[in-house]
Amino acid sequence: MNTAPRFSFIRWRLSWLLLGLALTCLATAGIRTIETSMSALANAFLDSLDEGQLAKVQREFDSERKDWHFVPKNRDGLSLKEMSEEQVDLAYGLMSQGLSEQGLELVSDIRSLELVLQVMEGPGRAFPRDPDLYHVWIFGEPGDEEWAWRFEGHHVSLNATIVAGEGVSMTPTFLGTNPAKVPIVERKGHRALAQEEDLAFAFLESLSETQLSKAVFRTKAPNDIFSFVDRETKPLPIEGLGFGDLNAEQQDSLKSIVDLFLKRNRSEIRSAALAKIGADGWGEVSFGWAGSLKRGEGNYYFIQGSSFLIEYDNTQNNNNHIHCVWREFEGDFGEDLIRQHRHAHVH
Repeated sequence: MNTAPRFSFIRWRLSWLLLGLALTCLATAGIRTIETSMSALANAFLDSLDEGQLAKVQREFDSERKDWHFVPKNRDGLSLKEMSEEQVDLAYGLMSQGLSEQGLELVSDIRSLELVLQVMEGPGRAFPRDPDLYHVWIFGEPGDEEWAWRFEGHHVSLNATIVAGEGVSMTPTFLGTNPAKVPIVERKGHRALAQEEDLAFAFLESLSETQLSKAVFRTKAPNDIFSFVDRETKPLPIEGLGFGDLNAEQQDSLKSIVDLFLKRNRSEIRSAALAKIGADGWGEVSFGWAGSLKRGEGNYYFIQGSSFLIEYDNTQNNNNHIHCVWREFEGDFGEDLIRQHRHAHVH
């Protein structure tokens, strides 16, 4: 029996495992640095606050850490509107330790759409459209074994949890846009989440009829993402189209969509997430679609694997209002990191 192909496969597989291990080690070292820099910037931000501001920002670690949302509403954190220019810079500096430059620009872009809504909706709205009504909270003491921060307002919710020696979680991460495509003269045609839509449609249009029959699980899109603002999310009970049912080009396209959601984070956090998906196996990943196959009509998609869930929905405001989220089944709010840490240490 000719065993050469088998040994060749083993060598190929081993080389990829060793590369994955090396990338994981590099990502781990980088994340340790992020833990330190986040703590330093969070403490600098806290030191800049007066007593009244501090009361709005800081909470006990497990008090309201999972009380998140993405709608326009009154929030009890400290808003950008209440900060000095220096404090806003420090708040953005803290976010920059978790987000990439692309992620920071996207947050600012989404905030700027509040000014578009001001024009579209006119005066008299009960809750104001204001790009400075975005709030910061810090849970626990930065530098302690477990602490967290959140930046949140309309269509943005960033949730970071830092566990000493274990890592940094950046989920749930929710971003949305209203309008998804700006209809008014000023900034007409601008789309803050264009790639999230375009890459998905390009992937969808590459599917055969047989593949589409597996991918499309409902002809009408849901009104919103299924996971909504659940404090704990579970895998969707929908089979969808499996990664193994795709050709090589389609697999690369699906990976590109997943990476699009991860590229909002610092490269070290992105690399660690990709390494985990690879370790779990891309064969566990599936894609599902609901609603119309045409642009401009209500649609929804999900991508989920063993550990994560991506959701995208565009159905509200005449299908011009996007919600999208990255969730982790065990890792939202750093719960997996916290369990590991508490298991290894006596508390």
